[in-house]
Amino acid sequence: MSSADRPIPPPAPLTALLAWLVPGAGYWLLGERVRAFLIFICVISVFGGGVLIGGIRVIDAPTTLAVNPLLQKPWFIGQVLTGPISVVAAVLADHVDPERVAHSRSWEIGTLYTAVAGMLNLLALIDATHRSVIATAPSQGGKEGNPA
Repeated sequence: MSSADRPIPPPAPLTALLAWLVPGAGYWLLGERVRAFLIFICVISVFGGGVLIGGIRVIDAPTTLAVNPLLQKPWFIGQVLTGPISVVAAVLADHVDPERVAHSRSWEIGTLYTAVAGMLNLLALIDATHRSVIATAPSQGGKEGNPA
């Protein structure tokens, strides 16, 4: 396939933004449909599993985005990497009765699952963005593969 036949790859910032907004969308934009579908299913399943295990209140957003309150709830940093779904879940969690909190390990496990889903999405975001950068880079004299 000549370089004239290849579609123009999307810019890396657009790939990164879409990969955060919808898990797997960065790969979809690059034309990797199966990988995009698998990432979407994995991230949403792990996030949803965490919410089902611990309840919606596992998404415990800080009251302000200042440094000190954010450092008191560091798991929210991982959770928000899942995308807007975590922000919507945090808003919904604020409307739930504060007395309805799990007092067992299920809350901790749910928090861990939702944060792991965000970290998984971060890895996919970095990989999709890297693939977008490689696709836009000029070829290096016909060399195949990456240098060691």
